[in-house]
Amino acid sequence: MKCDHCAAAMINGVFCHETGCPVAWEHQTRTCRLCGDHFQPDHDRADTCPDCADHEHAGHDPDPNTDPLDD
Repeated sequence: MKCDHCAAAMINGVFCHETGCPVAWEHQTRTCRLCGDHFQPDHDRADTCPDCADHEHAGHDPDPNTDPLDD
C-alpha cells in the first residue's frame, strides 16, 4: 500500500498515514455517534453509520438528549 498524499509507512505490518494526511480517513474505522456500530466513512467528516444517517435525513426523531436550540 502507498499514499500519493503523504509519506505513509508500514509499521509492524500496519499501514500508517503521516499526521495531517488529507485522505487518512479512507482507511479508518469509526464508531457511529448514534448507535455505536463500527463503519467505514464515505467522507472525511462522517460521524454516523449509513443506516443512522439515512434515518436522520428521512426526518427520524431527533436525539432526545440534544437541545434543538444549541444549533
